[in-house]
Formats: sequence, C-alpha cells, structure tokens
Amino acid sequence: MHPFYDYLCEHLADLLKKRSVVVFYDPRREFLPFFDRELLLEDSDVLPRVTLCGCKPFLARFDGTFFGLRNAAEPIVAADKPEPLILYLPGVARDRAGSVLMELELGGTCYEPQLKRLALNVLRQRFTDGQIDEMLRPASVTYDDIVSFLEQGSAGKVASVLHTLFGGIQGEQLIITWLASKEKDAA
Repeated sequence: MHPFYDYLCEHLADLLKKRSVVVFYDPRREFLPFFDRELLLEDSDVLPRVTLCGCKPFLARFDGTFFGLRNAAEPIVAADKPEPLILYLPGVARDRAGSVLMELELGGTCYEPQLKRLALNVLRQRFTDGQIDEMLRPASVTYDDIVSFLEQGSAGKVASVLHTLFGGIQGEQLIITWLASKEKDAA
C-alpha cells in the first residue's frame, strides 16, 4: 500500500494489543478512505475481520444506531478474553457524559485521531517541516491528499496540493492546465 496505511495499521494494532477494543471516533469522516477502500474485509460468523500487521480484529461500523453497534459488539466482548475489535464511528463525535458505548470505551481504548496530526508523523520521514507546513496548511486537506503527497515524495517530485489536484503533472503543463480550465478552481 503506502506509508500512511502502514502507519495507521501499526498504530491500531498497537492499541488493540494493549486493550483489545478500540472505539474509533471520526467526526469529520477523515478516515473513511482507509476504512472504505484500503482495509480488506474478510467474512466471519459475527462481524467482518480486517488484517492489521498480523492482527485480525473484528470491525463493527456505526450505521446510525448506537444500540445496534453495541449489540453487534456484545458477542465478541462478552468473552472472558475478548478477541480484538474495532468500532468505527464516522461522522460521530464522542459523548463524554452519556455515551451508550461508554462501557466499551472504558474497557478498551477510546481513539479520536486527527488526520493532520497523524499525517505529520509520516510526512516527517520524507519532507522538511517547512514543506509539511505548506502541505497541511489548507483546511481541506484529505486522507487522499496525504497519500498523494507521500507518492509524489517517493517519486522524487515536489509534493503539492496542485500536483495532487491535477494528477501529478509538473511545470508548464500544470500551469497551462490550471489556467485553461475552471474545473478545479473551487478545489
């Protein structure tokens, strides 16, 4: 895959080794591409499983009902030694006072990552702090942008948002394409 995928897999696997259950809140839906496209789901009897650095946790996703999510997790966490489980909640902010999932949060690990902070750790392996500041400055930076920056850096190109928006074209061709079309102006 790519270094950001590897970093996220290692990080989640470490959290699962410590507490078996990770309740992953993603209020801005920043990690949807990771969960939707990059994690390979394997069928199982209870919930699908994913592979993270040799660990094969179950994955339960929030689909509009906290009680449904908790109910799906119960058969796994009810065991004396629960198997690894990730509860992924896209578009949901943690309710610190009255969460239906509070028992799972306290028994496991409640995880509320921020895309730019995690990306910073991976980008530092290839770029200077000044370059990283430029890349992460726009408020609209996405998971896919981070992946594109890393790909551009590994190919020896200068990583930028413009290169990401225009498919990696460089130099004069980039400027001509940008000026000739209003298609990408909003982005």
